[in-house]
Amino acid sequence: MRYDEESGENDLSLLELEKPVQCPDSGLPVCVPERDFAERVLIPETLGLLSGWTPNGTSLDATPTVIPVTHADREECGQTLNVTVTTRTSCEKAIVVTGPWMEGSVVTRKHKGTWFLTGILGSTPPPGQSHVLLTTVPRYSMWFKQIMK
Repeated sequence: MRYDEESGENDLSLLELEKPVQCPDSGLPVCVPERDFAERVLIPETLGLLSGWTPNGTSLDATPTVIPVTHADREECGQTLNVTVTTRTSCEKAIVVTGPWMEGSVVTRKHKGTWFLTGILGSTPPPGQSHVLLTTVPRYSMWFKQIMK
């Protein structure tokens, strides 16, 4: 699977680290859900949290920003952002409009006490926009399994 510059699809990387990363006490483990579970339960039925850094002039804010988001309709998102929402991308709508988000910001969802990663922001959305287009992480769960064997 290769990155497609024209469509922006497959804009994920999987890194193998030499040493484990020590997470801060405030960090929580996040799971990558199976595709069916994500598409049938997590995404349509639970509120998501968009978290990441927002720019502050020429640098990033010191702490990550977190806002609630809901899954947005494919057509509505496509028209709002003037993009094609593919099977490997999805759209979330922020409950409040905030400033621009940095690439790599994530959407997570909590289900029965466990957090799941459902999307990664691949490109910065236009300023003042309530919609964000994400790479749908569960669509890559089989690829992750193949790579990590």
